[in-house]
Amino acid sequence: MNTSKSAVLFPAFVCLAFTACNLPTVMTPQSGDDDIVMDDEVVMDDEVVMDDGVAANDESDPDDELATFEDPDSDFSTQDVLDVDGQIVRFDPVRQQLVWVEDDLAFDGFDVDGNLLSKGFFTVRFGTEDGQRRAYFTETNPPTICDISAPGGSLSIRSTATLVPQE
Repeated sequence: MNTSKSAVLFPAFVCLAFTACNLPTVMTPQSGDDDIVMDDEVVMDDEVVMDDGVAANDESDPDDELATFEDPDSDFSTQDVLDVDGQIVRFDPVRQQLVWVEDDLAFDGFDVDGNLLSKGFFTVRFGTEDGQRRAYFTETNPPTICDISAPGGSLSIRSTATLVPQE
């Protein structure tokens, strides 16, 4: 039985986790005193935290199971999506998971629809840095690159003010 938690992400970082039996539980917020709890949903100003990352793809990890994102303005495509610090995440569209490459952890709740993620609340946007096209994990509105980390097996997604680079 899979006991990993998944998340449904909403604008303004409303988040709700579901256990294996689909009973709602609130994720652990890291944003301090600014949290607002309404109907078992936590609204946070600047961060989403999801617990219990599970090992990504227990069987072999073929690249064809991962989402490939296509730049609408060029012929560039990639499976590697960068956060504001250049850390790589990938997406398994079948399992609807974000894969944290550094520790090979997967987090549920990340559906993929073209370049839109999590029901369109996040977007993969393309930019150019050091002469190379790259894909970035951004908020849909505002279109800024997110800071993603997975300390202790918990996924953290933070807002930044950093725009996608366009050289």
